Amino acid sequence: MSAYIKAKFKGVFKKTKSHHVGNFVHSDFDWKYIELTNCENIDDFDAELHKTHDYKFYKKITTHRLWKIGKKTEIFITSGENQFYSGNIYNVLLNNIKLSKDESSFLGSDWREVLADVYFQIEPKKKIKDAIIKTHNNVSGVNIIGNQNQVEVDKKGNFVSGVNNFSGNDSIVDIQGVGNSFTSNGDSNSSIGQSLPISQSIGRWSKWISRILLGILFLLFLIYLWNSGRSLFYILAVLGFLWLLSRIINLGSIFRIIGSILLFGFIGYFILKLFYDTNTGSIPIKKREGNIKITPPKETDTNGDGKIDDEISSKEIKWYDFANAFYKANYNTSVSSFQNSTLQQAELRNRITNYNSSADFYGQFYSGLYKIDENKIRAISKIFSDSAAKKNMDALQTAEMVVTFIQEIPYYLVHEGTCEVAIQSGNTFMVEYHQKHKPCLPNIVAGVQSPYEFLHNLKGDCDTRSLLAFSILKELNIASSVWVSEAYGHSILGVGVPVGYGIHKEINGVSHYGVELTAKGYRLGMVAPENNIPVNWDVAIFYNH
Repeated sequence: MSAYIKAKFKGVFKKTKSHHVGNFVHSDFDWKYIELTNCENIDDFDAELHKTHDYKFYKKITTHRLWKIGKKTEIFITSGENQFYSGNIYNVLLNNIKLSKDESSFLGSDWREVLADVYFQIEPKKKIKDAIIKTHNNVSGVNIIGNQNQVEVDKKGNFVSGVNNFSGNDSIVDIQGVGNSFTSNGDSNSSIGQSLPISQSIGRWSKWISRILLGILFLLFLIYLWNSGRSLFYILAVLGFLWLLSRIINLGSIFRIIGSILLFGFIGYFILKLFYDTNTGSIPIKKREGNIKITPPKETDTNGDGKIDDEISSKEIKWYDFANAFYKANYNTSVSSFQNSTLQQAELRNRITNYNSSADFYGQFYSGLYKIDENKIRAISKIFSDSAAKKNMDALQTAEMVVTFIQEIPYYLVHEGTCEVAIQSGNTFMVEYHQKHKPCLPNIVAGVQSPYEFLHNLKGDCDTRSLLAFSILKELNIASSVWVSEAYGHSILGVGVPVGYGIHKEINGVSHYGVELTAKGYRLGMVAPENNIPVNWDVAIFYNH
């Protein structure tokens, strides 16, 4: 059996309930401070035989906490007035418990004092190495090593070599191998008038360095949340404030435990979610397939004068969003309006002669195409606004409705010049695409169709799709953008809604989340893994409501 130590116990606890003197129960003892004096080793002590009358038993009373979560008690095993041992104590048995009738005069009316006889052990479950306790005399702040009284702690936890009651000179005592220490001046963290061993100095510096690094990492984490998802930032800020408040104000150990669990649980959940989204966010989700019907153009007398002056084509598009909610869009387009957009597109291209980069060129070109078709696409935009109002959808849900609508339309490669010229360009993607005989739309100015042209023939690739989605979202007053990349030779849509994860760019204080539109199942913030570096994307055009 490990060695037991007998001592006089004095403990201080704070009242958590309103009691009359003498009506306290043992469960009220939430110890804040414990002082053990007159210590002496006891051989062959059986704690079970002493569990009689008025007693209280603790398996462990801890003075250290993992990540500062849970109850902490300041424990001092004193030796004289200037030195003490501070550390966890185990198998603590209190006998002859007496509650002071007087409330503490120096701590306030909420604090009460308890006196008792105590039996306890130190580190009973560990094999404590033989350790030498060195005594140092201290004179006027200068350490003079002398009086080398060697006091050993044996493997059973006994204090031997003639020291049973921790008596001795004013000293600094280090119990090597146990991890606890006597400290002079009554302050376990004080270095006044003493020189710390090198290992302790390194430990103290490493602790502060780790705290600073953790603080910097937490600050960077908050900045990331602020830029990527304000709602998550506010949740974490509130949890952090409550946790900090529990550290400053005594709100009870249960509240602190719950607050700490919520805080670190939220951080862990977010990191896991971020890790999951980062590694699987490039994999499109499976959802139900829709259906597209196109009615061949019909000759129409639009003026009512008996003359055929246009051809009208009807479209019916059925699709499902990421939550498998069903939508249907029915609309008509005319051949004359389509031809008018094509003519204006060519004229627009000839007017753009002053630009600094490809992003600048496409920014001007996209903006001009939107203005050309702004009035023509309001009918289709109204389909989305009516559906959003009917289903009481927020901006994120509405954006997802538009995104899944665009994704439902089959992909067509759109390029300038003939297919032969495209193959001879040496562009790997175009060459492989044509070799597989996939559908394309050649001889298109700048390789992009206007929003109305796309709605009319339903043939579009990356930038054609992104521009249509941008145009509809702008009409719905939802922040959006079109991104282009020379590095990727690609274009995607950006949407300024609170997604909270995935690829995004900050545009005038609004986080726009990129989304791939050339394939089904990509949610906001998701792009192909080979296109997921934000700095490789340039914003060609944007709208912040």
